[in-house]
Amino acid sequence: MKIAIDARVVTNKKDAGLITYVLNLIKYFKIMAPNNLYFCYADKRDILFKGNKIWKAWAGLENHIVGDLWEQLWLPIDLRVKKVDIYHGTAVRLPVVNFSKYILTIYDMIAFKHPEFASKRFSLYTRKLLRSAVRSADKIIAISENTKKDIIEILKVPSEDVEVIYPGVDDIFKVMDKEWAYSIIKRKYNLNKKFILSVGNLETRKNIKNLLLAYKLLLDEHLNHELVIVGPQGWKAQEIFDFVNKIGISGNVIITGYVNSNEMPILYNAADVFAFPSLYEGFGFPPLEAMACGTPVVASNTSSLPEILDDTAIMVNPLSIDSIKEGIKRVLFDKTLQKKMISSGFGRANFFSWETTAADTLEVYKTVTQ
Repeated sequence: MKIAIDARVVTNKKDAGLITYVLNLIKYFKIMAPNNLYFCYADKRDILFKGNKIWKAWAGLENHIVGDLWEQLWLPIDLRVKKVDIYHGTAVRLPVVNFSKYILTIYDMIAFKHPEFASKRFSLYTRKLLRSAVRSADKIIAISENTKKDIIEILKVPSEDVEVIYPGVDDIFKVMDKEWAYSIIKRKYNLNKKFILSVGNLETRKNIKNLLLAYKLLLDEHLNHELVIVGPQGWKAQEIFDFVNKIGISGNVIITGYVNSNEMPILYNAADVFAFPSLYEGFGFPPLEAMACGTPVVASNTSSLPEILDDTAIMVNPLSIDSIKEGIKRVLFDKTLQKKMISSGFGRANFFSWETTAADTLEVYKTVTQ
């Protein structure tokens, strides 16, 4: 088969989860089915594409006008001329005209479920893209049962048209010597104490304000940990910086901004607990990455997270500051619980394999071309 994949998310650099998804699909496709031909549509070359065949896209995902024109006018013709069997849309969009079989991956339905977590214009635009893409798709891949449920309920898609295929956990996330990892992070970020870690874009959906308030309560109870928040700035990020100052905990909170993927395993290993009180997730890579590194996880009991994390994390109500506080406190001060969570967390993280993701996705490709 000749397979083309929309890889513009890789050069966009804004969503680590999507980048991880696309790059690992391509990597494991080439290992598991080397006789297929694989091509990446991208708006520019990137070191992350090393070893992959690139077809030029006119514009990246941020350039909506030119990008949409390329996608709707030029791309279907290009797919036909190049005799592509499968085109995999990884960025919630597909051409209206079909000259190849179209696969669409949907990560979440946040634009429908929680439009307040982005600008009104962006939410409307995303809803329009998704409705159109779903009509064009020969098969839809959802990355969790929760996302599939939302797709069926909101877009009225027949259940048999949606296949749930879980992403994997990258093998760079593994246990390291904890003291060594902490010494690296301590030196780089000038830490004075052990720390609680949270990872995700600085945006409303990640519920960082409630995490900060829960952390302040822990400080009031004389907790001897700092809070390290990792992630690029998202929608209304400045409000988070202002909030840290407003509640008077800026001396205890480190916001790193974007961190290179090679440093992330060190951060996870160095932390005493990983906190993820997100309000909505289609899957949730960071908690599984933390588990793979041997760090206990406190996460929200909402959306896909109970499904993905099963009973291996302490689940909290993200709308309750006290629930978040008590969850973190429980993990930090119960050594027996920590050991149990670390052990079960390894097993849960190992359940999610990129080999399985790639194999199941290739099977979808075969099904739609038969």
